[in-house]
Amino acid sequence: MAKKNYSIIIQNLFFAELILLSFLLPINHAAFTIILIPTVITSILHYISNGSIEFSINKRWVFLFILPYLASFIGFLYSSNKPVALFDLEVKLSILLFPLILFCLPKAENKLKLNSLSAYIIGCFVAVSICFVYATYWFYNVQQDIYCFYYTRFSILFHPTYFSMYLNLAIAILVLKMINGYLNISGLTKLILWGIIAYFVSAIVLLSSKTGIITLLLILISAIAYIVIARKKYFLALKISTVFIIALIIFFQMVPFSTLRIKTAITEFISTKSKGENIENSPSSTRLATWKSSLEIINENFIFGTGNGDAKEHLIEKYKERKAYSAAELKLNAHNQFLQTFVELGLFGFSIFILCLIIPMYFAYKTNNIVYLIFILIFSINILTESMFNTRSGVLFYGFMNSLLFFQGNFNKKNEIIK
Repeated sequence: MAKKNYSIIIQNLFFAELILLSFLLPINHAAFTIILIPTVITSILHYISNGSIEFSINKRWVFLFILPYLASFIGFLYSSNKPVALFDLEVKLSILLFPLILFCLPKAENKLKLNSLSAYIIGCFVAVSICFVYATYWFYNVQQDIYCFYYTRFSILFHPTYFSMYLNLAIAILVLKMINGYLNISGLTKLILWGIIAYFVSAIVLLSSKTGIITLLLILISAIAYIVIARKKYFLALKISTVFIIALIIFFQMVPFSTLRIKTAITEFISTKSKGENIENSPSSTRLATWKSSLEIINENFIFGTGNGDAKEHLIEKYKERKAYSAAELKLNAHNQFLQTFVELGLFGFSIFILCLIIPMYFAYKTNNIVYLIFILIFSINILTESMFNTRSGVLFYGFMNSLLFFQGNFNKKNEIIK
């Protein structure tokens, strides 16, 4: 009896820690890491006290989830610059850690996932509020400059692209909740949910991340398509699309800086790509230079790559050859995780990375795990313009959410208990 009570206490503590991690993920990664340490200890105690693993069919894929880290470890072995390669392994540790932590977790009848997602949305709300309060304080007490509310000056917690990605996932979850439970949600609850969605949309517009805004538009299109095709709720689709379009028009009219960034990016891209003009130090030309340099390195190191310790050195050399001095000075990565992985680990590592996206995505689609499918699609869009496995903000988001949403997903298969 005492052993059973001890096991329940450990499990509840484990659940509470994971919910707290979900709350802290979009707010503060230092605090997230501090809570992660006792969570690892609790997960070990949970396994010892339980003495078994609830082995559902989705947990058979746990090895696939840690493969990217093992591939990086192999890249470490043939890297010349071992200190840099070792630091890369430290940054990517979450990719190894979270699948092993959440693999041992019982499904808890979906309760943990729902509570964790609620905590995550609350965390996003707190994070956006912190940015608004800081910008408002700065505007009224330090410098009356409206740009306090834009881009990096507004996004004091994370880089705008990463922050937008966090908020887009929260918006997608809220929209899905509205779609699935629309008839059962009270009028007041609907009003609150619409208010939170509008709050997050306004933050994304102010963050002015081009990838973030594109992701937001894709969420809108996907939600409308899902409502019309799968649910056949035409009036709801019309209401959602009308609200989103009006909100975006209002926000962009009120926030000309965001509109200007998008127009400037399009102009720079056309000038650089079509007319062959190189706009020195412009974001678009610099990003194109990183991509072209990455492709050249891939052609030279196709099978095994440069090794994760030597990738940056090779990229800087290519930037100098292409006279992309801004990229070389800033020591930029490939700004695309697909290219970054190919540069570091070659076809070997790239194939593993692609499989780690496609197989879980296919499995989620076949088993109707919509939330996980949304997550993996949002992540895949954002890694087109960012090397997210090279930053803590990207690795923690992917490592934690990827394992939580997959291993705690809705899989209609009978569970087995493996002793």
